[in-house]
Amino acid sequence: MKFFTLLFSAFTTAVAGAGETLYETSFTPGWDRTKWEMVRSWRFDFDGVFLQNGDSIENRVPQDATPREMRNQRAGETYAAMLLKTPFAGAAAMECTMEFTDRMAPGIVIAATPVVNGKGKLEFREHYEVILYDDGLNVWHHRFVDGRQTWTLAAHLTKHRLFKPDTRYRLAVKIQPQKNGKGAAITVTCNGECFGYTEENFFPGNYRIGIVAGEGINRFYDFKVDRP
Repeated sequence: MKFFTLLFSAFTTAVAGAGETLYETSFTPGWDRTKWEMVRSWRFDFDGVFLQNGDSIENRVPQDATPREMRNQRAGETYAAMLLKTPFAGAAAMECTMEFTDRMAPGIVIAATPVVNGKGKLEFREHYEVILYDDGLNVWHHRFVDGRQTWTLAAHLTKHRLFKPDTRYRLAVKIQPQKNGKGAAITVTCNGECFGYTEENFFPGNYRIGIVAGEGINRFYDFKVDRP
């Protein structure tokens, strides 16, 4: 993979794009849930839930778990993800205002069409998670090999205690298909930090976009998709 790092903040605005708006919402009471659907992870046998706050939504977490337990042995009970029902194709730029209350790990998810599992629940197959956490930003590529979910760290930006808890950050992800038809350039920005890489195996056709939460309480305030 070809990696590149862009450290000048003037580029940040360009990443999000200023083209046609394809979807936009704030997660205040009354937002249209019918445009979204919950999706499970193959790893966890729990139904994720997003709870409504006055100005945001947050993932349901076990009330009797400590922050450390939610990051470790009880992480599955904190997982929640949902996708917009409308598929996207080609270039797209998405933005989401989010925060975490402990150390991690809200994010934007980009996925192939989910499947219906043996329990009749929608479940991810191949997907990417662009994750915000206290020490930086990660892009995880999840795939299925021999019927099991595997994942690799495709790209990352790491700086100790770069992001703070209980602080709103606007995460932006831009997908730009390569002109040769092989993969896409993925660019990530947040709070003046920016990095990108070329994902050579990015979905050649339609893909789905949404949000993912886990490993603690995560809050989401809005979501937007543009055609850059």
